[in-house]
Amino acid sequence: MRSGKHGIDDLTFEELDFKRQAQSISGQIRTLELSITAHQRRAHEEGRNESEILSKELDQLFRLIERIRSNEG
Repeated sequence: MRSGKHGIDDLTFEELDFKRQAQSISGQIRTLELSITAHQRRAHEEGRNESEILSKELDQLFRLIERIRSNEG
C-alpha cells in the first residue's frame, strides 16, 4: 500500500471496514452535490439553460438510484 495525503495508507473501498465505507459513501455524495452546484453556477455564468442541465443531472441520479435498487438482494 502507498501512503495517502495524510500519511495514512490508501485502501481500496473493499478493504475499508463498514463504518469507513459508510463515511466514504457520504463524502462521495457530498462531493457530487458540490460538483452539481458548481456546474449549475457555471451554466448560469455561461448563459446556458440551467433547468435543462439540472434536469439531465437529476435524470442521471435517478438512473443511478434505480440501478442500485435493481441490485438489491
